[in-house]
Order: sequence, then C-alpha cells, then structure tokens
Amino acid sequence: MTEIAAEWSLIGELLNNNSSISDIDLIAEDFENQEHAEIYKAILHLINTNQIANFVTVSAYLDETTGKRWMSIVGGIAKEAGRLVGSIKTYAGIIKTESKKRAVKMICADILNSVDSDIGVVDRAIKELMLVDNTKTNHTKEIGESMRMALEDLERARTAEGLTGIETGLNSLNEITGGFQNSDLIVVAGRPAMGKTAIMLNQVIAGEVSCGVFSTEMSHNQAAGRMLAIDSGVTAESMRLGNLKDEEYPMLTASCARFSSRKIYTYDKSAPTIEEIAREARKMKFKYDIKILFVDYIQRLSGDKKLPKHIQIDHICQGLKSLAKELNIPVVALAQVNRKVEERNNKRPMMSDLKDAGAIEQEADLIITLYRDEVYDQESQDKGSIEIGIVKNRHGDCRTIKCTWIGKSMRVRDYVPEYANY
Repeated sequence: MTEIAAEWSLIGELLNNNSSISDIDLIAEDFENQEHAEIYKAILHLINTNQIANFVTVSAYLDETTGKRWMSIVGGIAKEAGRLVGSIKTYAGIIKTESKKRAVKMICADILNSVDSDIGVVDRAIKELMLVDNTKTNHTKEIGESMRMALEDLERARTAEGLTGIETGLNSLNEITGGFQNSDLIVVAGRPAMGKTAIMLNQVIAGEVSCGVFSTEMSHNQAAGRMLAIDSGVTAESMRLGNLKDEEYPMLTASCARFSSRKIYTYDKSAPTIEEIAREARKMKFKYDIKILFVDYIQRLSGDKKLPKHIQIDHICQGLKSLAKELNIPVVALAQVNRKVEERNNKRPMMSDLKDAGAIEQEADLIITLYRDEVYDQESQDKGSIEIGIVKNRHGDCRTIKCTWIGKSMRVRDYVPEYANY
C-alpha cells in the first residue's frame, strides 16, 4: 500500500469511527499530502473539543477556517474508505514510517550542506535523529487535547501500583515526590562532607533501572567501589585498606554479582561541558534506553571561561533542564552550597545559599538540601542522621525529612532511631 492510500484509508476510518483515534499516535506533520494533513488536524480538533467528526462537520470546519470548499474532498474519502482492507494501526504504521524516512533524509541533507562550515551540525543532527523516533514531536497543543492528556496522567497515577516515578531509595521522600518524575530537573545541594555523592549513589542503586552517571570528581572504579560499600554494608575504610574480615569478602563478591546484571553506565571525564554531557546522554538513551541521569556536580562542569561564573552556571542549568525534557527522564544533579552558610548559627542551607544560585533556583523542579549536624558538632544529639530539606517542589509540599546516615558504609536509609551512632 502506498503512503497516500494509507492516509486516505486512515482518514476514512476516523470519519466513520471517531473512537479509533485512541489506537494511533500521529501528528498532522506525518502526512505527506497537505490536504490530508489539514483534514486530520480538523478531525483532531473536533474530537478533542468533544464534537463529532464526520464528513459534514469536518467539511464545515475546514470551509470556515480555510475559506476553501472541502465537501467533495472529505466526502469522497469517507465514501471510499471501506474499499481498502486493513486496520487503522496498519495505516498509521505506514504513515509514520514514511514520515520518519523523510525526516532522516532532510537531516542527512542538512549535514551534507553544512558540515564544511558548521561542525556543530553533527551534534544537532544526533539530537534531531533521536527525536525522529519520538512520536510526540508536535509541541503546539489545543487545550482540549491537553486536558485529555492531563486526565490520562491522573488516571495512570490513580491506578498505578507503587510509585509513578523512579524509586528514590527513601520511603519518606517517595511519599512526597512519588519518585523522581520524567522531565524533572532535581538538584541535591549541600556543603562538602554532607553526603551529596553518597546519597546520589544510594539513589542509583535503589532505582533499579537503566541509568547514566556523570562523575566529574571520581573515576568510574572509585564510584563502583563506593556503590559496593553501600550495597554490601562493608565499610569503605575496610575496602580502601584491604582489611576485610573473613565474612566480608563473600559479601563483596555477592554484591558484585548483583551489580553484574545492572544497567549502570558511568562517564568519568573531569569537567565536561554541558554540550558533552548532552551528547553522551543522548548516546546512552539511544543505546541503553536510560531512564534517569545523575550528574556529580553542576559547578564542576565547564562553561565559557570568557563569561562570569554565574552566567556559565545559568547555561549549564538550562542545558540540564532541556536535556530532561528532551529525553523525557529525570535528571538528578548535585550542587555546592556557598561557604557563607557556615558563618550562621543555623547552618542548614536555604535555596538562596546555592552557589551561583540564580538559574538553579529557576530551572530546578525539585531542590533538596542536605545537612548533617555532626559535621559541625561531634557531640551532636543528631549524630547518625541526615536532614533532607525539600526547599523547592513544583509538584507538592516543601518540608524536612530526617533520615539515618550510616557513615561507615555511606548508606542513607529511612530514619530508625536505633541506628544512631551506627
């Protein structure tokens, strides 16, 4: 079947059976024939505004919006619809496949025409080629369709078993966030020694999904060693010095065996640019279908040295948020807190304490701050605990969660009083 015949048949089926719209995922730009594209847009508009879309109503709508007579065109399609045998999914598949072919040809042509004068065309082409496989490429939506999709999201959340997002490793955090959500930028901030990297690695392990980890401070094997300590419970010091008890080596080998089947991909270049992060993340999404991305940490990423640092951070944060939306995955990024916080009596960080904070505050969907009182007071009554402060949450409440900090193995767990001083 030709693409034009598939378009004709699909439109005819929709005109005779509006409910079949739920079986397909096409946008008007997928249609090769411009008249067919206009008819499809009209059908979508009428269905999304709770109106019947038949050859009469569609023709009337197009007559009004285009100033052209459509009755003979739309009526002819409706009349002939039953003559070709096939399902609407088959027709949609043919249309989508041909649409992708046209898109790929255009991208390749752009590369050939521009590569001599613009090397950046390669990165743009990689991004565009990935988007070719994303059926939801139309970013202009009518409110009726948006409302319908919002209700579908609500229904999925209502009927979901477990979390709607990716496991955070902490029940108390899951209860507030529902897990890390797709397209969100999550920033985890704190002073040095507060446990930023440790909590990130706890989240990597807890998620149990394919993930990318950008480690700008630690090598990939150092990150793996810390995850072994977290997973096995063997102390990081024992692993570093090689002073293992008889029962600890089997614990480590068992942990290694568990990790052997995990899809965790680490990129450990020091001080990469946001463009390098985006490029590698796209590759990970394409090759491994990563479901979440971790970046350790924002201020270690390289920017344009000619620009002030806060402008560089603005560019980096905007890039991370754009990447979360583009790949439709959560991006969890660590961030430093200004030293000035230590000049206050209450050293718990606030959102304004974020280093070069402007864009971080603006772009992040969720900002989490970390505080361990024992770092400043060795006799603290809160020794063995870590406070997770949710200081920005676009989707829910802001509050402080108290969790257990098991420093020897860098584990973070839901708060259990008897673990204090563990």
